[in-house]
Amino acid sequence: MSEDNSRFRRRTVLGGMAAAAAAAAGSQLAGMGAGQAAPSTGSSGGSSGSSGGSSKRPNGLDKIEHVVILMQENRSFDHYFGTMNGIAGFNDPAAVRLPSGAKSVLYQPDGSAPSGSLLPWHVDTTKVNGQGLEGLDHTWATGHQAWNGGHWDSWIAAKGERTMAYFTEADVPFYRALAKKFTICDHYFCSVLSSTSPNRLYHWTGNIDAAGTYGGPAWENPPDYSFGLSWKTYPELLLEKGVSWQVFADNYIGDGSPDTRGDYGDNPLWLFRQYGQAAGTPLANQANVVNATNSTNTGNGTDWWLQNPPSDGSNIPDVLTQFTAAVKGKTLPKVSWIVAPAAYTDHPSWAPANGAAYLQTVLNTIWESGYWKSTVVFVNYDENDGFYDHVVSPTPPPLTPGEFLTTAGGVAGPFSQNYPIGLGVRVPMLVISPWTAGGNVSSQVFDHTSVLQFLEQWTGVHAGDSISAWRRSICGDLTSVFRFDHADTSNPAASFPDAIATRNALVSADLKLPTAATIYNTSLPAPDGPATLTALPTSYQPAASISVGPHQISWRLDNRGSWDLPVQAYTYHGEGAVPQHLTLRAHGSAALDVPSAGDYDVAVHAPNMFKVAARGRTDDTVHVEAKASEIGAAAALTLTVGNTGTEPATVLVSGGPVDRLVVAPGGRGSLRLGGGRYNLELSLPGRDDWHRHYVGLVETGPVDQTGKVAADRV
Repeated sequence: MSEDNSRFRRRTVLGGMAAAAAAAAGSQLAGMGAGQAAPSTGSSGGSSGSSGGSSKRPNGLDKIEHVVILMQENRSFDHYFGTMNGIAGFNDPAAVRLPSGAKSVLYQPDGSAPSGSLLPWHVDTTKVNGQGLEGLDHTWATGHQAWNGGHWDSWIAAKGERTMAYFTEADVPFYRALAKKFTICDHYFCSVLSSTSPNRLYHWTGNIDAAGTYGGPAWENPPDYSFGLSWKTYPELLLEKGVSWQVFADNYIGDGSPDTRGDYGDNPLWLFRQYGQAAGTPLANQANVVNATNSTNTGNGTDWWLQNPPSDGSNIPDVLTQFTAAVKGKTLPKVSWIVAPAAYTDHPSWAPANGAAYLQTVLNTIWESGYWKSTVVFVNYDENDGFYDHVVSPTPPPLTPGEFLTTAGGVAGPFSQNYPIGLGVRVPMLVISPWTAGGNVSSQVFDHTSVLQFLEQWTGVHAGDSISAWRRSICGDLTSVFRFDHADTSNPAASFPDAIATRNALVSADLKLPTAATIYNTSLPAPDGPATLTALPTSYQPAASISVGPHQISWRLDNRGSWDLPVQAYTYHGEGAVPQHLTLRAHGSAALDVPSAGDYDVAVHAPNMFKVAARGRTDDTVHVEAKASEIGAAAALTLTVGNTGTEPATVLVSGGPVDRLVVAPGGRGSLRLGGGRYNLELSLPGRDDWHRHYVGLVETGPVDQTGKVAADRV
């Protein structure tokens, strides 16, 4: 990806704490050197401070005594949750548009579709074999092909038509029930635009060794159990500091047959030389790197595994004996990672019903024990397989330290040097604990390093520069999803559908059905019922304004929130060749110039469904300025409409407190939005070529109900 084909120009950064990262080799966020961190300061976040987290726990974390982490496999967020209402799903009003500007990225270009576009299509598990839905290519090359510099328009070309397949609540009832009962994160991204192992390496270590110093860069899946890597892992840091931990996995088979036993090669600690050389020591035993007597072995060495398993693993408790024994024996460590056998990972073509039953077994074990009142369970997915998600992942500014491959690393073709490692595609994350009950959604940006950052905050054991400064600045530490003054320690098991009892019947019946075939829809999927989730505060408060001159348009970008904000800027009339990826500092502002002569059509996007889009002509006399106040009880977004013409201007308003504003020549009129979500459009009568679209959330501090809008005219 060349860096000289854009016509965007970044101007002087406004404000001492604000920065849009420069598009030059070695560029950094202002005020942070390479290897320095911008850790969270608790639920409100932040972007300044020393490396690795705070020595003081955010309020409430001392109530947590145990953390259990289950990373499953290969499903995108939209694939499982796109039709859930009250989240950033298929009805997202802030979706990025395709390069043509005509439609959103939910209408993926497809030459085989009658309309030329393929929309998300339903895999109805009552009619087709959805439980056995096959997977797709999920390599580095096709991941970056689908990303396409941020245009997000090449999913069919990269992955095929099955990429747009999705499930509804009726197809994955247990997962939807968990989201409604606890907390779902709808801006949680995998870490790498690639496959399983790179993402699991980020989850356990914070990086893939981009510089190639310690056996990396691990941009694709290395051979399972190969001991070729050597950088420091987070479990080693916990061991050094005396924090108890354990990887729980089935020690039979490895990645073999039957697929209901073993660990599917999903424990990435098997990839590290220091674990192979530590056979029989606490390091190897706690990592479940067992019987590894030869650290030079590669592949799936059968001598490493216990032989002759006592059962085939079809009874799920048989493969969770280590974890169950620890819970019942009251020896559960502070930090537990659970690694499932292949058939229980959700990896296509293994059934979601199997994964749901496995997860329910894990949760029931905790819920029915004395550990529940003091335990948090994180359930996430390592990557998206090849399944589509519509939210364009945050991307670092070009050549951000630690975020681009600095050696070829064996990557063939055009997707090698100078292409970003991530963030990857959005994937599900559920946070299950007494302090995340109630049915909540968090729209703060997280990735797999967020789990490590949470552990940093909770244990005080810091990962340091294993996590890049850029990731620390935009990916939260997950402390913001907890409401420690709203604990519900009651056993919730009875409130959930019985995934364990129904999985065999579901899978057996589904396998008899025909293979799912592409459905060419003409409209987007409808949500599954009303919105019921409560939106948690994100500490974001962005605003964007455009001023129009005879030869250029200028963006003013403001971030009145307390967390750094990844911003994407798009043009649709040739004003710039590629999307621009910026990082806007907390409490900061920046300016961005776009050359234009005549017509313009531009948009900026940020997390939590934020969008400002503007189209018109450079000789227009009606202009709009947007200004956001600081986060607080009286927070608001104020839109000021100015008229520099000689005649009164009527501005039509959709989604606002009034349906029109009449602005006198040389005058100004205002709209004030406060206290919730907004989706506001401005237009001029008889002018299809002039339009403004504002989508976002005014953070008022207290928890807002998703969809609540409070607006009034000033």
